[in-house]
Formats: sequence, structure tokens, C-alpha cells
Amino acid sequence: MAVHVEIVPASTYLVDWWLRMARFGLQLLTFFLSLAIGVFSGLIRLGPASESRTHDTTERVTAGEYYDFFAANTADASTPPANIYSKIVPGEARKTFCSNPTIRPIWKLIRRDPEVREALEYVWSTWDYSDCKDMFELKYVDLDRDGRVEILVRGGGFALCGAVGNCDFWVIKRERKGLRLLLHADDYIDGTEMGKQILKTRTNGYADLLLKGHFSASETSYSTYKYNGRRYVQSKCRYRVPKYNDSQYDSENPMWHFISCREFYGGLSN
Repeated sequence: MAVHVEIVPASTYLVDWWLRMARFGLQLLTFFLSLAIGVFSGLIRLGPASESRTHDTTERVTAGEYYDFFAANTADASTPPANIYSKIVPGEARKTFCSNPTIRPIWKLIRRDPEVREALEYVWSTWDYSDCKDMFELKYVDLDRDGRVEILVRGGGFALCGAVGNCDFWVIKRERKGLRLLLHADDYIDGTEMGKQILKTRTNGYADLLLKGHFSASETSYSTYKYNGRRYVQSKCRYRVPKYNDSQYDSENPMWHFISCREFYGGLSN
């Protein structure tokens, strides 16, 4: 029997080997490209969500929910409980503090009042003060002529002043046991320079005080405080108001007169 042997040139094997290697290389390249695209796409999807979970700790509140603003890092425009504020200005909720060693004992004393402590707990507006050194005006005056000065303190900023400019006002006495509060009232910040609240008259050895307040742009209160042996108490209260009932009343050039605070508040209720 004759056997037929076909002789294939070596070049044919070489070409076939290169074709197989090329197909394998293309498949390998396609695999790595697909893997890279998948990983990159996953990173894009996960990135913002991960960052949001890390930094965004404040959630929006729906109607009827209680929102603890004191526990939040940032404040939003949601309405807090009515006993705190009627509206929160959007901005950073900053904890108040006292960096001034001179004011710090005064700061601790006035914060014993729960209402004052609540007002000073946090600052919600970005333009208000959070350090005690910027919150108060101080004036040192010897009210009882014993050679030791008392401290007149008036607050400033949104936390310690009303919308018409009436700000918290304190009189503090230094004693061996520490500081003692003699008066906590209000004073109109634009109406009296610090120290001008002191009158020439005296009661029980202490100078009398006159504090002003604004009810509106046209009504101003004048409250006299006298020392009763332990603290200052209000002894007289009057309002300076236009003569609205005058038949010749002129709103552009009104005549003024004084009435008692009882008359003034009585008129408001009528």
C-alpha cells in the first residue's frame, strides 16, 4: 500500500500560531478593559453617597415632628419647638463660650437664670456673637461709696436684646463669697450710654438707677430702681407718649406727655 504524505511548509504553522496568539491577546485586552470600566463606574456611583453619609448629619423634618436643634450640627429653616424660638435663621448653630477671664465669673452668674441660659446656649445666626467678650458692655461704678466698685452689665446681640433694642441689664456686687446679683432688668441700648443710668439720688446708701425701654418708635418707658437693703426693686415707672387724644394732635410734630405704666398698659388692653 502506498502512503501519501503531505508536506506543509513551516511558514503555514507560523502564521496559524500568530493568529491564535492575536485572538487570545484581543480577548485578554477586552476582559481587562471591561473590568476597569466596571470598577470605575462603581467608584463614581459610590463616591457621593459615601461622602453624604459621612458629612450630612442633618435631616429635613416633616410637619408634626419634634426637631432637636441643639443636637444638630447645622440649622435649617424648619420650625423648632415654640418655647425656644419662633424662627431659626439658617446658618451654623454655634455653641456659645467665654474666653475672657474677667467676664467668665459674670457669665457663670447670669447663666443661673434658666431663660438667660437658654438664650445663650447656642447662636443661630451667622452674624451674631458666640464669645462672651463680644456679648456684653461693662461699667465699674461704686454705687454705695464703700470704696469697692459694683459692675453694670448690659447685653448685646440677638440673644440678649429685643427687636426694638431693649437689652438685658444687670447690676452685680462683689462680695467675699463671690458675685451677687442686685438687679436684672432691661435697658434701651441706643438710649443711654453705660453709666448714665445712675441718678444723683440715693436709697439705703445706694445710688438710684433709671433704665429706659422702647415699646415702639414713639413710646419710651422710664423705670426708676431703688435699693431696698438687699437688691434693686422698681419704685416708679412712666411712659413718655404722644398726646394722641389731643384735638390738635399733629403726627409730624406731636406734643408729648408722661403717663404711668399702669395707664399705658391699661390702654393697650382696651
